[in-house]
Amino acid sequence: MFWRARHYVRMRWLELKLETLSTKHILKTKASLLVSRFHKTVNQARRRRKRLAKRIRRAAKNALIVSLPGVTKVQLPPPPNPQLLISNHPPSDLELALIATAIEKAETESRRWTHILDERRATGHSTRAWEMVTLHRIGQANRFASRHKSLVSPIRRLPTEILQEIFIWFAKTTVGSAAPSWRYNNTLPWVLGQICSPWRSVALNTTALWVKFPAITLKNKSKKTNMQIQYLNELLRRSKDALLDISIYSKSLGGQRHSVIDLLCRHAERWNSAYLSLPAQVLVAFQSIRSRLSALQSLTLLTPMVNTLPGPIDLFEVAPVLKKVAVARPLFGDDTLTILEITDDILFPALTIPNLVKMDVAFEYRSHPHFFNQLTLPAIEDITVISCRGKWMPGLTSMLAKNSPSSLKSFSARLESIDKDELSSVLIHTPQLVTLNITLPSSSSDILNLASGYQNHPLCPHLETCSFYADDLINQDLTNALNLLAYSRCELGNNADDINVLLPGEVRPLRNLTIEFGHSNTLVHLQHGRLENWSITPTSTLLERLNAHLYEKFPDLPFGYCSQPKKLSIGWDDKLGRILADIESVEVDRAEDIYMSRVHYSLKIISNWANSGHGNCAQRILDKWQPSIEKSLKDRRWAFKQRFALVYISKDNALRNSLESAMTIAYGLKERISLASVLWSTSIDFDF
Repeated sequence: MFWRARHYVRMRWLELKLETLSTKHILKTKASLLVSRFHKTVNQARRRRKRLAKRIRRAAKNALIVSLPGVTKVQLPPPPNPQLLISNHPPSDLELALIATAIEKAETESRRWTHILDERRATGHSTRAWEMVTLHRIGQANRFASRHKSLVSPIRRLPTEILQEIFIWFAKTTVGSAAPSWRYNNTLPWVLGQICSPWRSVALNTTALWVKFPAITLKNKSKKTNMQIQYLNELLRRSKDALLDISIYSKSLGGQRHSVIDLLCRHAERWNSAYLSLPAQVLVAFQSIRSRLSALQSLTLLTPMVNTLPGPIDLFEVAPVLKKVAVARPLFGDDTLTILEITDDILFPALTIPNLVKMDVAFEYRSHPHFFNQLTLPAIEDITVISCRGKWMPGLTSMLAKNSPSSLKSFSARLESIDKDELSSVLIHTPQLVTLNITLPSSSSDILNLASGYQNHPLCPHLETCSFYADDLINQDLTNALNLLAYSRCELGNNADDINVLLPGEVRPLRNLTIEFGHSNTLVHLQHGRLENWSITPTSTLLERLNAHLYEKFPDLPFGYCSQPKKLSIGWDDKLGRILADIESVEVDRAEDIYMSRVHYSLKIISNWANSGHGNCAQRILDKWQPSIEKSLKDRRWAFKQRFALVYISKDNALRNSLESAMTIAYGLKERISLASVLWSTSIDFDF
């Protein structure tokens, strides 16, 4: 008994100590926050005081200078229309001509006094007082010209329709591109109504800016609810009769009514897209929308785990234009199961979807290669498949053969492997295919079939974009096949682009052939050497070793960027100088030695360092190699697109039209490509 009492007292003492420490931490945090806010307020007040003092000093100085004799001699024209200077209205054509004349006179006056000032300074006949007066005259003329230039600014005279398009584009890049759960109140384009009165009028009358509502989280707090009601009413007013995109979330709200739900339900006829993540009990509050969803096209309904539903969810049963539905909720009722058997493979029923045009399939952990066998998709145009294991191509062939020739135009796949002739068996059924982005087949026969035909027919005659993904160095047979594909499909000339109807056996030129790698830059470099049939020589080995020394000093160089260091230590500065001097001393006869070493990429980055002796040295080396590089460009066929991909450059590619553009073949294409765009299969989101 004594031990229990002692243990109880000890536990209570620990609880009190923990509460004390927690209270101290909270008080300390709040005090720190208050001090931070105080300092922020003081700093803001100090900056405002400095700005005010500066304006006062400038005004006093101007008043003093104006009172001096001779200042009024500046010859400025009267403002053509003073009312425009205090408004945002655009000038008329007549006013534009008058304003342009006034600006020219003011600039002439500014140049005249600037010339006089320079002459008197050069001859020594200038005094400080006279210079102050003259600078004031020049400032008057420049300010006059600057104020009137704003009147003729093109953005001031943009038509309302153009402004609306700009505003809509701006909204799409902010709130429009965000997922429903990431749309916040502060991401709405409120700022467009706070610039000037004409822009505010345009923004308020552009309903497309206000139709994507922020994510609404329902709370049982009257203050937050009242704030939500206020801005929702404002959005409903601004969106007028346009169709709405709404998102509603709640975790703990019961089945009681909520004023936000009531407000949105009154506008159910305007719902175009609805994202509802709510407990099933809350759906009772939406009863008024039944049979009123005449414009609803997209519905996502997420409900948390419950053992029973309050009844069937039939609120959305009458929705005549509904096209997209996503329903997700955990399974319930498993506590009533008496026997459960799970087989290795899910049995998919035979299914025909006559109007489906786009399908994304992702199996992360298990393989279901027979999934496609049960499907019939007569109108399919876009298929994306992601699976790290299993043989998917035979099932896909079976599905496409049911409606051969298929209407498929885009096919993307990241698979564990593609066996011999499996890709050809799929492509024989897709004559309309335009875009192909797929894991590189394991056999060269598929690439050769794409180059020269399969079963006496050309594969994908309309193909324009072809990308292969490889996660390892490509063997020589596949490398040769890729070069043959590039030659046979990319070198057809531009005349084939003008053919509207292809005759049997004809193909369109392949506009883009890319090999993508998701890993090491070294891997891409080695593959580049294989594709171009370059060989390692003592010169290339020496240059590569010197380039490795640069990598040691600047680890970011292999990744295609390296910001200029603010200051190098004396030792580092000397080492970098010696490395560059050693590179400059190497006698290079073949541009291939430069390419194999990759040193030219590093030198190109260093040459961009401003006011740097090392940058000048790097540029001097590149200038020395320039003739050899230029001479080699006619034989170059592949170019880096950053560090993730190799792109085939045909003989008639527009890059070869000028020397400046052609040099990007040697130093890497300027077109940007992100790692996410290469590794799209690892980051693609099929969530609702």
